[in-house]
Amino acid sequence: MFRKAFHTRSNIAIRGSDRRKLRSTICEQFPRLDADQVAELTPNKDDMTVMKIITHADCIVYVYCLTGTPVFFQIEKQLYPTVYTLWKHPDLLPSLSTWPPVLDKISGGADLMLPGVVPQNGGLPQLSKGQLCAVALVGNQAAVAIGRASMATVDMVANGMKGRGVQVIHCFKDMLWSIGDKSPLPELPLPNLEVDTQDGNSTNPSSSPEPGNPLPDAGQDEKGLHLDGLSLEDASAGIAGDDVRVGEMEEGEEEDPISASDRMDKLLYQCTLHCLKSSVKSTDLPLLTSNFYRSHIVPCCPEDQTLDMKKTSFKKLSKFLQMLQGQGLLKVKEEKKGIDFIVSVDKDHPDLRSFIVPTSTSETQDPRDSKNQPAASGGGSFEVKLLCGVSGDMLPVLRSSGYSKGDWMTHETLRDAVTNYIRLNDLVDKADAKFVYLDGTLHDALINRSEGYVDKLRWDQLFSRCNGKMTSGYEVLVGGQRSSNPKSVRKGKLQPIQLKIEKKSGNKNVTVIQNLEFYGIEPKEFAHRLQVGVAASSSISQMPGQGSGSQVIIQGKQIRFIETLLTDHYKIPKKHIQGLELAAKTGKKKR
Repeated sequence: MFRKAFHTRSNIAIRGSDRRKLRSTICEQFPRLDADQVAELTPNKDDMTVMKIITHADCIVYVYCLTGTPVFFQIEKQLYPTVYTLWKHPDLLPSLSTWPPVLDKISGGADLMLPGVVPQNGGLPQLSKGQLCAVALVGNQAAVAIGRASMATVDMVANGMKGRGVQVIHCFKDMLWSIGDKSPLPELPLPNLEVDTQDGNSTNPSSSPEPGNPLPDAGQDEKGLHLDGLSLEDASAGIAGDDVRVGEMEEGEEEDPISASDRMDKLLYQCTLHCLKSSVKSTDLPLLTSNFYRSHIVPCCPEDQTLDMKKTSFKKLSKFLQMLQGQGLLKVKEEKKGIDFIVSVDKDHPDLRSFIVPTSTSETQDPRDSKNQPAASGGGSFEVKLLCGVSGDMLPVLRSSGYSKGDWMTHETLRDAVTNYIRLNDLVDKADAKFVYLDGTLHDALINRSEGYVDKLRWDQLFSRCNGKMTSGYEVLVGGQRSSNPKSVRKGKLQPIQLKIEKKSGNKNVTVIQNLEFYGIEPKEFAHRLQVGVAASSSISQMPGQGSGSQVIIQGKQIRFIETLLTDHYKIPKKHIQGLELAAKTGKKKR
């Protein structure tokens, strides 16, 4: 969270009432601290300030500092101790130990993975999922990170010590640590607890490997020092075999000799060769590099995989294109600062000539063709089904056809039900079949008091009044299938998907997409597709107003790509999209 620089909004001296409130919160959330220890952390006479900061992820954090050193930080209503506080009170949180080489990975923004956890002092601490905990190095009780347990201790052992162990929030040498006095990591000895080995002798934990020597001594008993069914040899095998994986590995993921970034690099290169051979024509050049990625490379990604530039080793498209240019596969020219074009492609390059387009896509087909892109929401046509709900006024008329109040029906079934009521009660005018007599039930349902008494109505007038007395509603069908959501039928008129261009802090443009849920589109899935397609960060927030749903926010002006995504992928007709006129108009090139 604090790996990147943050913005300080305010830094003011804490008031006496706020100091007392802070003490109360510390006592409530950290019962291991007694009153004297809490008073030591929040003394009355020393200078104490509270900082309001905004992280790079737009998260608001309040940092409590004592004489310039951060001691606690607060996110929403949860307090977190800093490493400075844990060095003074190492027993404040349960702690997991890891090997010293892992510290560099954690400082780089990675989470603690279970293969790098080393049991100490009788085994692993008893943790529950989401519990606050600390991370320390082998042989040293001083914390190097604070986070939340990704799973309970029982699940860690059940999963064979694989997967993410701790989601790190704050660590040693991050930006939060740097606003303090930048103290080095202290050496705090472990508690003097004895651990029984298999030969019955007692061993002090201080005899465990030193931080600089993570491997057990070669002359040690080949069974190793066993702690609750785990051995230090097993825990250190990750370092010896270079298998300590600290990073973006999901829970339960199997270890793989190929890293995630290598797999994503391979997929990116495969998609690039695919599009250069099948979709990029000589007439498309010069081609804007951003359009090359989102309109050519991304559509060539296999359906069962997701391409994400940020998960590659390149991180940025420009670095990847530099590599391709160095290989002679293509040539990139910078027209002006920040705007690059692909001006030529070497169709005779060995990698391109030897690449075989997957059989699922013919070489003659364009991967961007919407016919080759089934919709994720159902894979077929989009349809809005207009419905009407049985109201209290119309219930006496429709009860004979088996309907209850609140039932939904189409306008055709409403017409049939009303016609059935008229036929059963013999209300058709025998002298002129175009008219229908109104009995007491129909008169009460359709005629307002201000109109007085009405004897009969024409058929079209009758049906028009019936529709007006019903509750209007609609249902969205994708591929001819009804949504699995039991509340798929919504009252009122269908709201269009709203596209807006707004300016955020720093005069930056963002595109806001609203009302996606009305069309059966999951905002989280849509935001991910959008983020990958335009290679920009996206977020999901609550729309203003109670019960208004979620909105997706993407950096930059992305109206054209959103239009393509909605119409080609989700099959949404343009008449249901509002704001397409905000797209930047492409002028003719000057010769």
